[in-house]
Amino acid sequence: MDNGSRIVFDMKEEIAQARRERDRLSPALIRAGIARKQAAGGISGPAPLGYMNKRIGNEAWVEIDPTAAPLVKEAFELMATGTHSLRTLLAHLTEKGMRSTRGKILNPGSLRWVLANPFYCGMVRAGEKLVLGKHKALVRLELYWKVQGAMKARSSTHSQA
Repeated sequence: MDNGSRIVFDMKEEIAQARRERDRLSPALIRAGIARKQAAGGISGPAPLGYMNKRIGNEAWVEIDPTAAPLVKEAFELMATGTHSLRTLLAHLTEKGMRSTRGKILNPGSLRWVLANPFYCGMVRAGEKLVLGKHKALVRLELYWKVQGAMKARSSTHSQA
């Protein structure tokens, strides 16, 4: 192998090594970036039902969806009364037009996820902690916790039966 060929071979090997190192580090860097964003009150990924993702250039944020948000808020208000099961509440909201962000009818598990998500009271999960989000809360913190209590009371009543 002549000197010129050896240089080209060495350069290709260095490039391949750099690519392997980049591919090895990428998942960790992505996880670290997501964790930093969440710790600062931001979210990564699609906005939950009742919110919309917005972006201008590199700047991204979420805003309240004027169509879906009133139904999400109503879900919290009705569940807080303690008089609705997930199924009766879901039937009511479906009749009023509530759909997932993809336009599908929700199931009880999806509604439970919405009602248990602290994002709606202005908080973001950052690992095991909750931090104040950069977004506007859809429901008051007191209402959120009242719903958590109502759902817990309902589930413990049904598990004892």
